[in-house]
Amino acid sequence: MIILAATGLLSVKQWPKHRTAKSIILFTVYALGISLIFHNWVGVLIAVGMIILLFFGFYYARAARVDYLEEIMNVSLIASIILMFFAMMEHYGIIAEWDYTFLSKAMNKVHPSRVEATFFNPNYFAMILEFFSIFGLYQFIKAKRWLQKLTYLALTLCNLYSLALTGCRTSYLVIIVAYYIFFFMIGYKKQAILSLIVLTTLAIVAFGMGYLPRFNELTFAFSDRGEIWETACRALKDNFLFGQGPLTYMHVYSHYSTHYTQHAHNIFLDILLSYGLVGTTLLAYPFYQLLKLFKRMSAYPALRLPLALMVSLVSVIFTHGLTDVTIFWIQTAGIFLAVILIAPNLLKSAQEGEKNFL
Repeated sequence: MIILAATGLLSVKQWPKHRTAKSIILFTVYALGISLIFHNWVGVLIAVGMIILLFFGFYYARAARVDYLEEIMNVSLIASIILMFFAMMEHYGIIAEWDYTFLSKAMNKVHPSRVEATFFNPNYFAMILEFFSIFGLYQFIKAKRWLQKLTYLALTLCNLYSLALTGCRTSYLVIIVAYYIFFFMIGYKKQAILSLIVLTTLAIVAFGMGYLPRFNELTFAFSDRGEIWETACRALKDNFLFGQGPLTYMHVYSHYSTHYTQHAHNIFLDILLSYGLVGTTLLAYPFYQLLKLFKRMSAYPALRLPLALMVSLVSVIFTHGLTDVTIFWIQTAGIFLAVILIAPNLLKSAQEGEKNFL
């Protein structure tokens, strides 16, 4: 960021002038302002971080080459091997879970029989692995040689194995939905239905045989989430229009409950709670424009595969978001945006008739 600022690449003159960019800028300023008004100091820090990320995002979207998409996925898949061994060592007790109490005593929660590797929480690690599993599927479909296909298949299975070690129950639904969408988007409708049937059957059989970790705690899990959602809804009723900035739940929960957690554990509820109707409307416009971008990309057969990748990643966010807000973290949001922000340049390359740009 310092280098980019020093070279003038982050100056206002370099900012995009379209409405989507203006809406995103307005949203981040709104998030900062509303946090200051309600003395949500954690929200202020996060909003400042969002503004910094926004500056870099403008530069990245302008500078990222279309072939960078391949580099992101390949580097991620290679790195996932290291993460798998890290997760295995944590799972088998060779190394201990990271201790974050130096940040806050409230963060002394441990996760028995769950791994987080180098991530802040097993659920954040799970979302990263969900992304990587889709990367592996993308590269498997795209590969021409059988050796390449076998390599990407092995990497995908490694990530699915690591995903099982996280003990994230929502991930099974996420993978089923994301794989179905991926196959459907590239026109493999029979394979989409087959993947839905096979993965669902495997999940049911594994559940019946007791192989799915933490599913014996579902009653407690729903009770726990229910209490969080009830608290969030009560807080939302008291400030429906404006919210109180990022992580509003953590800022206000003590007025309604003794259940401490950082967010509302539902992406739709948490966005409304944190930013209110006004902020949510500002955020909805860029998402609407993203859908329009996807629609335009669908007109180009050469973009069918990367489009399937991006739509599948979005499905991961919303499916996992039913029970958590795992996208709201620098690692998960970073890898997602690194892929999504290449979409405009992909479309531009296709429109200009470039060949072999992927």
